[in-house]
Amino acid sequence: MIESLNAGGAEHAMVRLATALHRSEWAPEIWTLRHGRQDLLPKLQAADIPVYDKSDLKWNYQSRIGVRGLYLAARELHGATIVHSFAIASYGNEPLATRLAGVPIYIVRKASERLQGIPQTWEWKYKRAHTIVVLTERMRKWLIQQYAHLSLGNKIRKIPNGVDTDIFAPRHTRALRDELGLSDDTLVFVSVGRLAARKNQALLLRAFARMQSAPSHPHHLVLVGRGGPGSEQDALARLAHELGIASRVHFLGQRLDIPNILAASDVFVQSSQAGTEGMSNAVLEGMSSALPPVMTRNGSEEVITSGHDGFVVGCDEPDEMAKVLDTLAINRELRLEIGYHARQKMFKQYSLNCMVQNNLDMYHDLLAVKLMKSHER
Repeated sequence: MIESLNAGGAEHAMVRLATALHRSEWAPEIWTLRHGRQDLLPKLQAADIPVYDKSDLKWNYQSRIGVRGLYLAARELHGATIVHSFAIASYGNEPLATRLAGVPIYIVRKASERLQGIPQTWEWKYKRAHTIVVLTERMRKWLIQQYAHLSLGNKIRKIPNGVDTDIFAPRHTRALRDELGLSDDTLVFVSVGRLAARKNQALLLRAFARMQSAPSHPHHLVLVGRGGPGSEQDALARLAHELGIASRVHFLGQRLDIPNILAASDVFVQSSQAGTEGMSNAVLEGMSSALPPVMTRNGSEEVITSGHDGFVVGCDEPDEMAKVLDTLAINRELRLEIGYHARQKMFKQYSLNCMVQNNLDMYHDLLAVKLMKSHER
């Protein structure tokens, strides 16, 4: 289950897992709980995975739970072996429908500390869940503390995100530089993420403007992510102009050629606000592309050992970020060394293969427990 197929962290993780399941053992299908842009639908269609729009069942956490919708959802869920929820909001129908349908295994994924929806329905999900998947140790501790009265410790399982290290890999490409008219000796700092307040690209712009190395090491900033109505793009463009860096800041919008954009860049930067990230796929993709990552303490910083395979800075510290960006700008050997260590960490801990295998191990463990209990009865 996923809210929609809009391009986002949870959606990418779900698609990567679903398309990697071997069909000799698994028959995955996707339920979307509300309407969306369907950005990732082609990938599921290419893998011949059925996708069903279930928004008519009124899952929205802001609406009242309807008896008819609950009944229909339970009827359609009957026969499912595992329901793995990637929804980031607390849809109240979800845990109730799985219980009414007698679904043997219900898994809830909780990526970050952000609480979207009615708190009571999150408790319904946690109580009903056989396992709660978290992405980081920080998230495990937060859940245990936040819901101490539910004693969730034994239910929680940490499974980090993973990316395809073959697709996101260092390679020589000039496409981005040709598109922007940049020379080979221009340093390209790149940030990938929706243009939104919680992504805090304003901090990145301020840090970029305060860099001291620009005269001797020309550099540009590339922002990749959906803008448009309701986004921060207009405000960010005005800020870049006010800071005097507009000619060196490029808004590319949403792109499908992220691997090539990363391969043509030199440093990856993420500036999200505290507690807003679970485990950023964008950061992992940058690390897999052998880019030295610089990120704020936004909730997923445990993926980086600061000073070894990246750098972690404060969420409201443009001077601190600017200092790190300057250090990387003037030291090519350091960029290569940090980028190498970042990619090696991806192979060992955050590859797509690792993520898929961790989920398969969880599925098999839960199925084994259910089988054992049925035999005991």
